[in-house]
Amino acid sequence: MAGRIDFMITQNVDRLHHRAGSNPLELHGTVYSVICIDCGFSFCRELFQEEVKALNPK
Repeated sequence: MAGRIDFMITQNVDRLHHRAGSNPLELHGTVYSVICIDCGFSFCRELFQEEVKALNPK
């Protein structure tokens, strides 16, 4: 092998690798943010859920 890989790619969406001290590239995102697929705007999932709940009270 010619070199060392100094980053990791993960499919974990629960930030387990972050809590262990790594800084991975999250292949499928996380459960902590919502990202618009049209414009790329990122929003905290918890706040997003509150907005959706307020708009749909039943």
